[in-house]
Amino acid sequence: MKEALRRGKWVWGAPLGYQRGDPRGSSSLVPNPEVAPLIRHGFEAIASRRLTQVEALDELTDLGLVTRRGRPLSRQAFGELLNKIIYTGRTEPPWVR
Repeated sequence: MKEALRRGKWVWGAPLGYQRGDPRGSSSLVPNPEVAPLIRHGFEAIASRRLTQVEALDELTDLGLVTRRGRPLSRQAFGELLNKIIYTGRTEPPWVR
C-alpha cells in the first residue's frame, strides 16, 4: 500500500464523486460523470462566496446529490467532504490533514 501511495495511487474506497479506475492504468480514481459535476459545483459556489455551506448543500440536494446509499448528505458529511485532501488532487492517506 505504501508503494502504491508513493506512486500516487488511491488504495481505499473511492470518495463521493469518484469511481475506481483501472488499477493497472495511470489512474486508480476517475471522476464519476454523474456526481463529480455536482461536487465541483458545490466547491465553486462556496469558494466564490456565492453560497454558504448550508446553502450549497441545499442546492446540491435539490440537484440530486445523494450518498452511495441514496440518502441526502448530512451537514456533517458535507463539511467532512469539503475538508478531504483527495478533492485537491493529492493522494494522501485519509487520516492526514
